Amino acid sequence: MEPRKLVSYKDSLIGDIPGAYAQAFRFEQDIEDAEVLDDEVEQLSEGMVEVSLSRETKSRIRAPWSKTLIVKVFGRSVGFSYLTFKINAMWNLKGKMDCVVLGKDFFLIKFYDNEDYDKVL
Repeated sequence: MEPRKLVSYKDSLIGDIPGAYAQAFRFEQDIEDAEVLDDEVEQLSEGMVEVSLSRETKSRIRAPWSKTLIVKVFGRSVGFSYLTFKINAMWNLKGKMDCVVLGKDFFLIKFYDNEDYDKVL
C-alpha cells in the first residue's frame, strides 16, 4: 500500500480545478457586482437612505483588506502577544504581519507579503 500523501487544507478545498484559487482568494481584481433586477429591490422604509458606490470606490474600500484573514481561536482564550508569537512561530512569515483584536477570541490578521498570505491559506 502506498503511503498517504499529505495535502494542505487549501489544496483539499481547491482540488485540481484550474484557476479556483485565484477566483476564490484574489480580491485585488474587480469583483463584478451582481445585477439586481428591479423586482428584487427591497423597498426602503421612511427615513432610510440608499447609497450607491461606484466600482472604483468599492475597489478602493476593499483594497486594504485584500490580504487579511479573520482568525478564531478555539479551545481557550489567548492574548494578543501570545497569538502573534505563535502565528510567527507556526507560519514562519517572511514579511510583516499586523494583528488586531476583534473580541470574542476573533483576531484580524493582515499580511504585507503575498507569499505569506498564500502560504497561510
